[in-house]
Amino acid sequence: MKANPAVAGAVKSGKITKDNVLAGIKAREGERSPTEEEQLEALYQKLLKEDRTLGRTPKAQLMPRLKAMLERGEGKTLRPEKSTRQRRMTYGLYFNELIESGQIERFDKDLKRVHDIGSAEILRQGQKKR
Repeated sequence: MKANPAVAGAVKSGKITKDNVLAGIKAREGERSPTEEEQLEALYQKLLKEDRTLGRTPKAQLMPRLKAMLERGEGKTLRPEKSTRQRRMTYGLYFNELIESGQIERFDKDLKRVHDIGSAEILRQGQKKR
């Protein structure tokens, strides 16, 4: 509430309660970070896409394997309902940024140039992680 003086003022005047504000913050926080159960389900769906024969195996038998994979960090960022849309949005913003900065004129026209810029960026990010 310190970060938003309008909310602090509304709480002081009695228009909203502090409990409602905290409940809203917790609800949004819950939306941002998927629960372990949601992560396990997303990991299970990913495994099913990769290997359809796992569909014959009961989910309960796969749970120890899924939990081990999750502990290693393999499923932490899986959010299947948003990943494709977010990837498209990220690429769109990236390509628009390239166009605005003048590095390329049009995406479809300068596809080779986009590839060269993208591969250089991937190498740069890989070196930054080390």
